Amino acid sequence: MDRETYLEHRKSLVQLGVAQIASYDKTLLLLSTGALGASALFVDTFVGDGAMNSQSLLAASWALFTATMLANLLSYLSSWYDMDIERRELDSKYDAQDFTREHKNPARVATQWLNIAAFLTFSVAMILLLTFCFSNIH
Repeated sequence: MDRETYLEHRKSLVQLGVAQIASYDKTLLLLSTGALGASALFVDTFVGDGAMNSQSLLAASWALFTATMLANLLSYLSSWYDMDIERRELDSKYDAQDFTREHKNPARVATQWLNIAAFLTFSVAMILLLTFCFSNIH
């Protein structure tokens, strides 16, 4: 494989990765907000003024859906910082014509951890919400 083909293929892989993580972020936001709305509708429709079982599960799921959305939104911000750090580092390396030096990017690490946290909080929130729903179906 020649260098030009390699670079084109590499660029397409990077573009695919960017599109996938953007889709992941949007999906988590959509599912979290949808779950909050659907759970409120569930309570109104199936519980109404009756006795509500396991109310703490509902409250915890709402808190975790909110945490999912916050982690997701913060990952957008840290992702921008990640890009900015990388751009400035690339400019600096280009100006010095020294592409061998290593650098740290704490924003990249933060973005990765925020994405993991968003997934985990969403997963636990869904388990809690489903448990709440099943305990309140009469």
